[in-house]
Amino acid sequence: MKKLILSFIILCAFACNNSPKTKDQQPYVEEETQQISPDVDLEDVRTVFSTLERDPNYNSLLKLVNQAQLIDDVKSLDDVTFFAPTNAAVERLPEDTYTSLRNPSNLEQLQGILTYHIVKGTFDAEFLKTTIEAQGTPYRVETLNGGFLSISNNNGDLLITDENANQVKIVEADMKSSNGIVHGIENILMPVQK
Repeated sequence: MKKLILSFIILCAFACNNSPKTKDQQPYVEEETQQISPDVDLEDVRTVFSTLERDPNYNSLLKLVNQAQLIDDVKSLDDVTFFAPTNAAVERLPEDTYTSLRNPSNLEQLQGILTYHIVKGTFDAEFLKTTIEAQGTPYRVETLNGGFLSISNNNGDLLITDENANQVKIVEADMKSSNGIVHGIENILMPVQK
């Protein structure tokens, strides 16, 4: 009986190894694993806000953005351009306007002003200058709050005109981040009050 069982096992092993392979029975080949690129680091995943947090010249803006409860909303966006007012720009606001905007009852107004500084799409300075030159007219962009900005080139300086015809110069261009680009501006842009 033992010989019969042993013969059966040997026969099965021989038959299994020599059976013809079907398309589904491909021999296992270990594939080469891909390495994670060592060039990727935390600098590559900075959002527009973490880019601004690294520069003390935007502390006043960040206080307003925090007050407006917009940081998480904007961090979740991809592909944005943020025209970021510098500390000097925020300080140019009249004291009563600044105090009013900081009042919690004016949250929607503050959110409207801040989202007026953000547009969908990543527009670096070179793209803006080239596009303006090619079309021969200012470049018009729609902001997150639904208003519009017009960007023009004046002897190499990029100027942004808001809907109230106020002109603001880009003073620090092309601060890149993982979800867009930031341009520092010298004054606050004001949307048309609705």
